[in-house]
Amino acid sequence: MTEIYTGPITYPLFCDGEALPNDWTVASARAIGWTDTEIAEGAIEFERLYDRRLPLGNEPPGQLEFLAPAGENEVANPAPVIELPSRIDLSSPSEPDPENDLSAPENPDNWLCFSAIYNEGGRPILYTASPDLSAGAMISDEFMSAGGMMLRYYRGDFWRWNGAAYHAVKEDDMKAVIRTYLRKAVTIVVENKEKAEVPFNPTINKVNEVLASLKALCKVSDDVDMPAWLNEKTNLPKANELLPVSNGLLRLLTGELFNATPSFFNAAASSVEYSAAAGEPVEWLKFLASIWGDDQQSIETLQEYLGYLVSGSTALQKGLMIIGPKRSGKGTIQQVIEWLVGKVAIANPTLSGLTDDFGLSPLIGRTVAIITDARLSGRADLSSIAERILAITGEDSMTINRKGKDYWTGRLQVRFVIMSNEIPRLTDASGALVSRMIMLNMTKSFYGREDLTLKGRLAFELPGILNWAIAGYKRLIARGFFVTPKSAQDSINEMTEMSSPIKAFSTECLRASGPARRELRSEVFNMWKEWCLENGEFAGSAAAFTTKLRSVFPNLGSVQLTGGKRCYVGVEVIRDPAF
Repeated sequence: MTEIYTGPITYPLFCDGEALPNDWTVASARAIGWTDTEIAEGAIEFERLYDRRLPLGNEPPGQLEFLAPAGENEVANPAPVIELPSRIDLSSPSEPDPENDLSAPENPDNWLCFSAIYNEGGRPILYTASPDLSAGAMISDEFMSAGGMMLRYYRGDFWRWNGAAYHAVKEDDMKAVIRTYLRKAVTIVVENKEKAEVPFNPTINKVNEVLASLKALCKVSDDVDMPAWLNEKTNLPKANELLPVSNGLLRLLTGELFNATPSFFNAAASSVEYSAAAGEPVEWLKFLASIWGDDQQSIETLQEYLGYLVSGSTALQKGLMIIGPKRSGKGTIQQVIEWLVGKVAIANPTLSGLTDDFGLSPLIGRTVAIITDARLSGRADLSSIAERILAITGEDSMTINRKGKDYWTGRLQVRFVIMSNEIPRLTDASGALVSRMIMLNMTKSFYGREDLTLKGRLAFELPGILNWAIAGYKRLIARGFFVTPKSAQDSINEMTEMSSPIKAFSTECLRASGPARRELRSEVFNMWKEWCLENGEFAGSAAAFTTKLRSVFPNLGSVQLTGGKRCYVGVEVIRDPAF
């Protein structure tokens, strides 16, 4: 049997894929510390190849031929042939189960990775004239795992994998990491035709050059939307079918559990460990029964929406609004949401803050926006707030101003959860905002008799609560839409009246009609003024009324009769109060 050297490799070994035997993979080479890339400049470029060995082309099967270290302006000479094993067993107790391993080498054309050369003291040897090499060495040393690269540059931010998900890294923090790495490095200089090692000396320019190289080497296309796969392995489950949990990647609808991998590009992970065998969440169900009693519709709606949140989907374009008195259980539900989707996935904006210059930037990379402060001052732009919520829930692409950074353009993936003691008053003449919200009512208050140990007991039931939410998501997917509980209908009507007085007026006093129907504009406007007087609303001008009315009746027309009177077409007054 040929003896295979598997000890430490002080020289990086470069191959271009074709240099490997047919039954080898790049992952196999990496398993014993090899690095793959392509060298376009050839084997005589001194700075790239000094003290490096490269495989020659046209190797016989099972063998690689190496170049001995070459000096300056010298052509490297062939070194002895080393025979390779036909395959490598990558499995071990700490390694992923190959059957559930979704990792795969990424296309080497997309990024380069150069292993660092180390001196006898273990310090990396870098070259000041090659920031790409320095960045590549840093990636290899600091940001590589068995599953692939753990650092990405995406839409103007660095993202670092933490073992379950990617989190954004501030550029200043990234510079600090670079400086720390370069500070321990040395470089080679030639003095009197002799090579000598000197400290790398990370100046501001050197740090910025390596930063720029990292951005290029780690670049993920702006066209990519999280979650997404960054490798080229085939037969992968769709990214939007997976939920990162604390013990892997869970395929929600099948219960399959895969190993976590940095090839899966996502911004959040649940803190819950998935277990198909988890028991029923008894304490959680008792808590919900204490809130809603026998109102099973409300409990099932919450179950479906929590499943919708963990799924990461925005396809149904719905938010959740929970209205109830203080100490009614809203905070406990908020805590469970944070556990299920992961705290890093949560943004906590205010309603009024959504219209600030930088108000949307905290939502970038988050999947849930929980608003617990729904109070609005008299100066708040109510219609603009409604427009922002409609645009985000409607999956519109947006350009967002980020303080001190380039503008960000993309589709926010947050779902809104608004928790309030009262229904927020937002202006939306079309009434579309109400249709985007699933409403839940709470009527009981536990003020003065709070269960201070409840959250601790619920923490032990999280695997069961996760399974409960997934069951709700499966039911939601089978139906295809949310069902509003009957107990929330009064709140929906109230929100309709508050957010769109014109829609409330139209529901009460008007209905759509055919083109032959005529109603005097002055009479309808007078009805509107009387309705506003009774309901404490501002009537505005006749022209503004017509504009608002058209948001409710898109086919509204206008004609002028003989004598100069103008009439609405396509709408009629409901004259029978009992209609």
